[in-house]
Amino acid sequence: MEEWVPAGTEYQRFLQGISYLVGCGVLGEGPQDIAKFIHHTNSLDWQSLGRFLQNRADVLDCLVELHSYEGTFLPDALRTFFSYIPAPNERGRFLESLLDRFSSHYVQCNINSSTTMTKGTYACTLH
Repeated sequence: MEEWVPAGTEYQRFLQGISYLVGCGVLGEGPQDIAKFIHHTNSLDWQSLGRFLQNRADVLDCLVELHSYEGTFLPDALRTFFSYIPAPNERGRFLESLLDRFSSHYVQCNINSSTTMTKGTYACTLH
């Protein structure tokens, strides 16, 4: 079921912009194409982007995968993560989802490092 979006909102314009670019063939309709567009565009409405990523987990997953945290100090990696993915204003399911995605990807990027922390340990550290 599609989410109802009030006419004239920033979020509606955000969705229309993505649809327009896809419709014109400027942007592919796949989640990787949309994630790359988001990654390389710095003038998107931050609040609309957060809402879009909440509704498009496939795009969020691709966006997370575009970054490498290999050898990056955990707090620095987390700051970088939230510099390109909007953090929600409230604690809840979406924030937990973001932290789970981040911790999984961080561990994957540092699988061969000398650290002994596991994904669960990172998740506990972040919560």
